[in-house]
Amino acid sequence: MAITGAIVAADARRPSRASDRVATRVTRPRAPRSGRARRTMRAHAIAPSPRALAGAPRARGRATTATRGVVARAATATGAATGTRARERCDRTRAHGAEMSGRERGVRAAALGGEARSGGTRRRGAPRRAAAAAAAVGQSEAESGLVVFNEAPEYTCAKRNKALREAAYAARVGSPWTPGCHSKLGEEGCTKISDAGARLAALSDHVYVICMKCDKIVLPLQWAGKVTTVHGADIDPCYGRAAADHWHKASMSHVHALLDAVKYQYKTVTIVEEDAITVSPDRVDANAGFDIDGLEHAIKNDSSWNTVRVGYRPFFFEQQSANVPVGSTPHYACPLACKCHETTAKNACIVRENGCDMRSSDFYMIRMSQSRAIRKTVGAGSTIDMEALRNVHHQMYVLPQLSYQAHLDRTREQQVNMARRFRDLCFVPKTPSDEAVQD
Repeated sequence: MAITGAIVAADARRPSRASDRVATRVTRPRAPRSGRARRTMRAHAIAPSPRALAGAPRARGRATTATRGVVARAATATGAATGTRARERCDRTRAHGAEMSGRERGVRAAALGGEARSGGTRRRGAPRRAAAAAAAVGQSEAESGLVVFNEAPEYTCAKRNKALREAAYAARVGSPWTPGCHSKLGEEGCTKISDAGARLAALSDHVYVICMKCDKIVLPLQWAGKVTTVHGADIDPCYGRAAADHWHKASMSHVHALLDAVKYQYKTVTIVEEDAITVSPDRVDANAGFDIDGLEHAIKNDSSWNTVRVGYRPFFFEQQSANVPVGSTPHYACPLACKCHETTAKNACIVRENGCDMRSSDFYMIRMSQSRAIRKTVGAGSTIDMEALRNVHHQMYVLPQLSYQAHLDRTREQQVNMARRFRDLCFVPKTPSDEAVQD
């Protein structure tokens, strides 16, 4: 290295020669005049960048022909590598753009409930064509009464991940994987569903369990043949939320469950998260006199509800408490949008308006007529409970609340108190005019 530096320094002190200037012109070719040739040279990055030449030997004077040849060869190698990478990126971009036509992107948007992203070159008419295709699909579904399901790439990816995971389990254990409790401790090491929760969920066409430990849940007998587990590890890499927080990841699992329900044309589904703690009604309120039969009858025969919330979190009460100075007693009041009107069932009420800040998505039943709007809201970046479910009107709430969250910044006792406050302050009894309208 020292010898090379000495040679460069010595060459720098030598006067410039015509042969050096000629070599310079030969080493660095003149830029082509045609536009196509110039674009080709730019794409292949023939001209070396200053950063690429930062490590080349330098001196105050002119370098010799040999030195410039070394630098030129290094620049050519760097340019060739850069050009190869550029061509690979162009090939990938063209391939991605050719994967889906405008119509197919529109169908994908209709399936996910969101807007399609145009691949490859951006075109002015692509978003409009995608939106028109999505509208056409929605109109055809509404007119025919049939659901046209075209598997979105995200849905297909998650299903493939699930098949690979279950195949690996079968190869390791020697038997196929089945949902349920596989703990070495038996049912004592698994989450259980209360009898009331099991009966209510069984009223829907299908039950989806959102989980990461899908082998640690005791599935009720009422759910036999109608339960599907949605493993977060299958969903996260496919729906573009691998780096998102827990709430957004879980929300995409709900979207996947709803997409699966669309595929199999269910009318109502129940979604249960693995951290849901379901309890018996008498453990929440021994004097409630819970009428499970009357509640089941109301869910089956009342066509006005869009969701049945078994678990919920009246976040508006928590906000009212947080705004009170330390040492003062909070004054709780039920917002108008959260007024819950009495139904035919003793242990249920319906919030007719949307916009009530009622959170938690640990246990709820939903009509599939609301699926598209929820998928679109979550696909736009919202979470399932803070925005998506909040936009739904005519939501039925089970009284008392029968499902609570195990992993929450509120204790179970605090959750029970808030739910009791919702029943006491937001419940609206029937009036004679309501009864006349019902008759």
